[in-house]
Amino acid sequence: MFASLRPVWIITRREVRDQLRDWRILFPALRADHVFPFLMNVTAREIVNFVQQYGGQKVVYQRLIPFLLMVVGFFPITVSLVISLESFAGETERHSIEPLLGTPLEDWQLYMGKLLACIIPAVFSSYMGVFIYLIGLQIQRLDWHAPTVLIIQILLLTAVQSLVMVSGAVIVSTQTTSVRAANLLSRLSSSHGLTDAGWKP
Repeated sequence: MFASLRPVWIITRREVRDQLRDWRILFPALRADHVFPFLMNVTAREIVNFVQQYGGQKVVYQRLIPFLLMVVGFFPITVSLVISLESFAGETERHSIEPLLGTPLEDWQLYMGKLLACIIPAVFSSYMGVFIYLIGLQIQRLDWHAPTVLIIQILLLTAVQSLVMVSGAVIVSTQTTSVRAANLLSRLSSSHGLTDAGWKP
């Protein structure tokens, strides 16, 4: 069992190491982690100042601030989808997929290694954004403290959301031969999903 998982971790380490070396991946992720939580903190502060005039501060603390916390956790995942769409399509485009397929790796090992390499940075980036947002709330001295249960729920929801979105993006990446085609296919799939759900553009 563990012997069959070892190639998965080797691929995961290789992919994560390559991602950390590429500034085109690091810069958007760091920007999403630092700038977006700051904007949400400013938004929360301004809304609290506004509703204090009408006595609606309790509603903001119970509804809006936890919602912004969830948004902060969600946003970095969308940035990380670029990595997921590039996972297999990029290898095909660079003609480096053939050496991988020629190794003794099984298909599930290759897929799981790529999948974990996309999920780990996405979850880490989302968690960092959540904690930066919470620290910002404490610095602003808003009269609200996140319950432990709420934080656990947000972290679990973020992890599950990351798993679903990244898995779908990696599957799309396996069906294309270029990064551009993967982006187009993912957008087409999203628009069809919205149309099937009853939303008309």
